[in-house]
Amino acid sequence: MDRWLRRTTPLVLLVLAGLAWFERLLPGHEFLAREFGDQFVLRFVLGVLCLYVLMLVLERQHMEQLFKQVLAQFRGLRGAESGSAPGDDQAKQEAVQILIAALSSDDPKVRAGAASNLERLTGERLGDDQTAWQAWLADR
Repeated sequence: MDRWLRRTTPLVLLVLAGLAWFERLLPGHEFLAREFGDQFVLRFVLGVLCLYVLMLVLERQHMEQLFKQVLAQFRGLRGAESGSAPGDDQAKQEAVQILIAALSSDDPKVRAGAASNLERLTGERLGDDQTAWQAWLADR
């Protein structure tokens, strides 16, 4: 959903602004004003904007949860590099899976950070090629 929101937000905002600005030029404006009131289009645009902001807020909360999971996995890996507890391998594998998923991000900084952390955790140098990392993980 993140990719969809990022790509469609400017278009949605332009369409809604156009509807509000050029309401009087819309075909059927007189019918809408007579049946639903003079401010129908403005109320409609406001309602769509509220729903769109709600979607953005929910997406932000989802991203925060994912980020907290990644941080928790990294905190669990602190001892894994020195070979401490038995559950550290599981935590390391989960962190690697999350980082591999992050390689599909549209943001080049996220991809570069994920690739860098994958190299640090695994000692492998596969760059930001998600397919290569998935194949490497499958071989383990």
